[in-house]
Amino acid sequence: NLTDSLIFSTGIRYDEVKPKNGQKSDATTPQFGLVYHLNPQTTFFTNYSESFTPTTRQDRNGKILDPEKGKGYEIGVKQKLFEDRFDLTSSIFKIEKENVATLDINGGNTFVYKASGKQESQGFEIDLNGDITSNLSLIASYGYTTTENKEISNKELTNVPHHTANIFATYKLSSINLPDYYIGGGTRFIGGKYADEANNIKLDSALIYNATVGYKKGNWRANLSVQNLTDEKYVEGSIANGTTSGYEWARVYTGTPRTFLASVSYKF
Repeated sequence: NLTDSLIFSTGIRYDEVKPKNGQKSDATTPQFGLVYHLNPQTTFFTNYSESFTPTTRQDRNGKILDPEKGKGYEIGVKQKLFEDRFDLTSSIFKIEKENVATLDINGGNTFVYKASGKQESQGFEIDLNGDITSNLSLIASYGYTTTENKEISNKELTNVPHHTANIFATYKLSSINLPDYYIGGGTRFIGGKYADEANNIKLDSALIYNATVGYKKGNWRANLSVQNLTDEKYVEGSIANGTTSGYEWARVYTGTPRTFLASVSYKF
């Protein structure tokens, strides 16, 4: 605590990697953060961090790729609203990475990897959660991201949508004399994104609906939820791309189909 309102945090990490078929590498990665409490309702924050992520991916010569390195910047604000019934968090960010393991087609169906050049992403995020009434609560979020592959003429990165959003509401059934039961529902939006590095193939956006019903009393909780309620067929992302007989193609993987999840828990 630098003052009663200003908090400073820092950390440092050292990593050393000795791959069997690659060169030894190491890195010292710092992290810094500042939090400023303007008043009980408003808090500002900022962070800077570096990352070092080893990989087991190999290139077409059988050599393990160099570790991925990155830098991240963030600044934002946390705000309490409507007599502290809602919490709003918003931030802007920028992330820089290099040596990201990306697929490299080595003829036929043999997939190996290559290290990327510099990649950048930046954007903003907004998260809101709170109680509309004593029985109705809401969670909502929205994110906007732009990306650049510096190695390929600043093309957008694959599998990263510009827009993502989520909203989910939960309602306690107190009004019909079932105060320990609740229901909920919401939707997740995944924006369109590119499937290939040349940005010629774009994947469609998708809306995924989810629902839940549950029981909570004391430390006990039971819940049944359904993900992708309407069994929407959508593409989650792409794996690789190439050219065959003059036509460009992309190999993609589908999103999770309708899924039922049941759980019973006890909190100690």
